[in-house]
This record gives sequence, C-alpha cells and structure tokens, in this order.
Amino acid sequence: MCIFEIFKQERSFFLSKSIKNAILSREWKKAVQNGYITFYLQPKYSFTDEKVVGAEALIRWNHPKKGPISPSEFIPLLEKRGLIQMIDTWMLESVISQIGVWNKLGLSEQFQISVNVSADTLQSSQFIKSIKRALKQSEVLPNQLEIEITERVQLQNIHHVLKNLKCMQKLGIQIALDDFGIGYSCLTYLTQYPVDTLKIDRSFVWQLPNEKNASIIIRGLIQMAYELGMKVVAEGVESKEQYDFLKNHGCHTLQGFFKHKPIPVHEFETQFFRKPAAV
Repeated sequence: MCIFEIFKQERSFFLSKSIKNAILSREWKKAVQNGYITFYLQPKYSFTDEKVVGAEALIRWNHPKKGPISPSEFIPLLEKRGLIQMIDTWMLESVISQIGVWNKLGLSEQFQISVNVSADTLQSSQFIKSIKRALKQSEVLPNQLEIEITERVQLQNIHHVLKNLKCMQKLGIQIALDDFGIGYSCLTYLTQYPVDTLKIDRSFVWQLPNEKNASIIIRGLIQMAYELGMKVVAEGVESKEQYDFLKNHGCHTLQGFFKHKPIPVHEFETQFFRKPAAV
C-alpha cells in the first residue's frame, strides 16, 4: 500500500480515526524497516571562507513502486493524523546515530547537523529525555546538533515548549528559527524563545537583489540579528546575484542550490570529509 492509497482512505467515512492511524503508522514503519525512508543532507556554507560549516537533514521517502514521495505530501498527512512525532523521533535518532558513526571513525571535520522538529514534538514531556538518551548512546556532543523550529507552527503548550527549548540550549544544542519573516508573530518569537540562529525564509531571498522591499527587509533582519547576538542563515540561495547581495550585507551562512543541492549521506561524506584518521 503506497501513501497515495492511504490518502484515499483518509477520505473514507467508513474508517475510524484509530484505524486510519494504524494503517498510516504501519505503512510508515514498513517503509523504515525496508530502507525506503532516509535523509539527505544539504550543505551550509560560510560566507567568510566559503567552507562547509554544517548541513540540514531533509527526510526522503523513496517508494519501491511509486518512486520518490515528496515530504509536502506525506508530512501534512501524518500531522493531520497526529503521527508527526514518528518522523521527528526517527529523524533525530538517525541523524544523531550518523554523527556518532562519524565521530567513531575519527573524521577530521565535525559539522553541526540541523534537524527540523514539529510543534507536537516540542510540546512533548519526553522530548528532552529522548534526545539525552540518543546523544549518550551515540557518544555525540550536544553542540554537534541544531534543532530547527518554524514560526509557522501554532504552539499550543507554551510552557512545555519554553521548558524544552531552554533545556536544549542549556545542554549545548543550538536552536534555529526557520522560515523567519513570513509569520504574523515572528518578532514575538524572538522575545519568547531562546534562539541562536535566524534562517531567512527563501521567499525573501528569491526576490533579491531587485525587489526593493525584500532587500530592505533582509538588510534589517541581518542587522537585528547582529544586535541580538544571533547568527543568520539565508536559505534558498539560487543565484550569484543573491549570493553577492547577502555576502555584501554581512549574512553569516547560506544554504541553497547555488552552492549545493541536498545529497545522500554517503555522497556528503565523500565530498566534504577528509580521509578518516587511523583507528
């Protein structure tokens, strides 16, 4: 059963919510077990020396019959059914485990890998415990991990979210605010949540350098981030003109097709790691 067949069943009035959840959960677990679920890494580059300083982990589902299934198709479905924490848990554990493998191999570069986490997971009382357990099991330092949260989400339990974010930051895990600038309450997030990095939304970057309002907004965001002691990442950089504008105005890091598309983990290793030290 593929995700499209599951989607059809979502529209059926003859299946209860619990049955729909079970079907989707079973399909997800089957895909994980068979290796159809994986993650790619999109490198992040420093504007200062153009070296890779990290990467964002992006989930991929390659169905054996239907081929690649876009996250924009299956993630909203899992969110609707209240099963999004399955993705978050799998991604966090997989990424942390991979970093641990690199550490044990003695790879010379130690990149910080970013993982997106949903509002549902951020509100979980078990979230911090699961991260601590995964870091300890894989022997990964907290500063090798960055958690990305989005300002698009409507966070329901502010108390738990704040508690978890502060605990992560205290551990040494970096916090990035993704898609910054497009939400109605983006500045409120900066006053409420502990944030280390702002990721300027691609919808602004794509308008550079010719759209005057977008240019003004991005210059202002970069300056504001400097004043707040935060780093700035521009996502969706796709042209030399965008790159030059961002570099000239002091942006720290870029991510986008202009420098590199998302690639499988083994390709990332081949391209960006030096040969491992003798073990």
